Amino acid sequence: MLSWIVINSIFSVLALSFISFNKDAPHRLRFFVCFTALVCWLLPWQTVSAWIPDFVSWEVSTVSLRELVISASPDIRQLNTMIEVGAVGAERSDIFDYFGQLQLILYFLFTIGMILFIRRILSHRFTMNQLESDSFLANELWHSVTLPPGRENSKTLPQIRIQKTIKGALCSGLRNPVIWIHHSIKDSPQLQAVLLHEYTHIRQNDNYYLLAMTFIESLMWWNPLARILANSARSMQELSCDEICNRQLNGYRVMLASLVVDQLYSMPAPLRARFVTNISVNKHFDAERIKILARTYPMKAKHVFSTSLIISFTYLSINIVNVQADQGQTATDITSTTSTSSRSSDEISEFEYQPGTYTVQRSDSLSEIAKRFNISLAALKFSNKLNSNNIKIGQVLSVGGATDAGSYEHTVVRGETLSEIAGSYGISISSLRQANALASGRIMIGQVLKIPSS
Repeated sequence: MLSWIVINSIFSVLALSFISFNKDAPHRLRFFVCFTALVCWLLPWQTVSAWIPDFVSWEVSTVSLRELVISASPDIRQLNTMIEVGAVGAERSDIFDYFGQLQLILYFLFTIGMILFIRRILSHRFTMNQLESDSFLANELWHSVTLPPGRENSKTLPQIRIQKTIKGALCSGLRNPVIWIHHSIKDSPQLQAVLLHEYTHIRQNDNYYLLAMTFIESLMWWNPLARILANSARSMQELSCDEICNRQLNGYRVMLASLVVDQLYSMPAPLRARFVTNISVNKHFDAERIKILARTYPMKAKHVFSTSLIISFTYLSINIVNVQADQGQTATDITSTTSTSSRSSDEISEFEYQPGTYTVQRSDSLSEIAKRFNISLAALKFSNKLNSNNIKIGQVLSVGGATDAGSYEHTVVRGETLSEIAGSYGISISSLRQANALASGRIMIGQVLKIPSS
C-alpha cells in the first residue's frame, strides 16, 4: 500500500515537471503525459511489477547479510539485541496494524469518492436536461461553415442546439454528442471557429477522456496531486484543440480573441460542468490561450527524450520500492535471528521445548524457530497450516512432525506477488521460479505453486 502511494507520487511529480519544463512541446503530448499519470493512480503497482521483465537482478543474498550482522562487533550486536528483544515483537504487530488501518482508511476514502462521482453524474444529467428544455435545434448552421477536407459528411456531424444561459459554446455527450452555442454566436463571424473547435473535441474523443478524469479525480478527491493533474489535463485539452484549429482555419486566433472579448461583456458566466468541453474556461486562461496561439509547437528530440526519461525513471522506481519492501521483510528476519542467537540456552525455559511443540516467545519469528529446530520455513508453515509468517506470543507450534521431505504447495490469492510468496517461505525468487518453471514473475489468482523444501 505504501509502495503504491510512493510510486504514483513520484510519477505525478515527474509528469507535472515535464509539462512545466517543456512548455514548447505539443499540447497533445503534454495532455497524454498528465492523463497517463492520473490513470496510474488506479494501478496496483505490486501486481503490475510482476508483469515487467526482470532486466536487472535485484535479488540480495540473505545468507551473506545474516553472516554480516552476526559477525559484527559485540557492542553492536549487544545493542541490537537489547533493542530487538524489547521491541521487535510489538513493533512487528504494530506495523501490520498500521498498514491494516491505512488500507481501511483508503477504502473509506474511495467509497466517499464513488458517492461523489455518482452525485456529479446525476447533477450533470439534471443540468443537461435543463439546457435541453430551454434550447432548440439549429443543425442548418453546418451549411454556413466550411469544415476541413474529410469532415463534411453530414451523417457524422453532431447536433447543434442554441441556448441563452451558457457562455460561448460547449459540447457534451459520448455516443450522441451535442454542440451547444450561445444565441449571440449564431449570426456572428466567430461561428466558424466555435463549431470547428467543439467538433475537434468530439473527433479527439475528449468527452471520454473527461469522463475518465472526472472518475479518477472524484475517487482521489483527497489527493492534491490527482486534482492538479486533472486540472492540467483539462487545460492541455483546450490548448491542443486550439493548436489543431489554428492550423486548419486561417484567422482562428483573431476569431478566438474576438469571442473572448465579447464573452467578457455580453455573456453569462461559463457553465460549471466537469463532463463537457467549454470553449471558454476563465478570462486569465483565455488570454493565455491567445498568446500561445502566436507560436508553433513541433515535436522535438528533447520532448521524446524527456518522455523516455519519465518512463525509465518510473520503471526504476517500481523496482526499487518493491525491492525495499522485500528487503524490509528480510531485515526483520535477520534482526530477529541475531537477537535469538545472543540469547543463552539458560534463558529459554523448558516450557518452550516440550517434545513436539514450541510456544512462541517475545521477539520470536517464524524463520528463527525453523532454524532453531533445523527444519525449513516451508515445512514449519505446512505442518502448522500457516498462510503467512505472522505468529503471536503464546502460540503453540508443532515442530516434532515437521519434515523437509519433498515440496509443498501454495495457492496464489489476490494481491500476492512472487517476491512476497518467496519471502514468506524463506526461499529466493529464482528457486521458486525454477521449481515452477516460470519464465517471468507473472502469476495468476488461484495458481498452485510448488514450494521447494530448501
